[in-house]
Amino acid sequence: MIIRALDPHTVAALLPSLAAMMVKTVAGCASIGFMAGFDQAGALAWWRGRLAAAAGAHDIGTRHDQRFGGGAAL
Repeated sequence: MIIRALDPHTVAALLPSLAAMMVKTVAGCASIGFMAGFDQAGALAWWRGRLAAAAGAHDIGTRHDQRFGGGAAL
């Protein structure tokens, strides 16, 4: 696993993967603050809002086997 700081361009490129991960997590009944039926469009909108709100924050992400593994904002 590799952990590194993510620049805004990299984060923007990961939005579809981040959204898909959230949709799959909610569909699997995980409680991450979204209700059943949460879809890709809703997840993308949430991530775009998060990206705008985090301007200037430090985002980190992980990759495993060239795939996004997870992330956090500091």
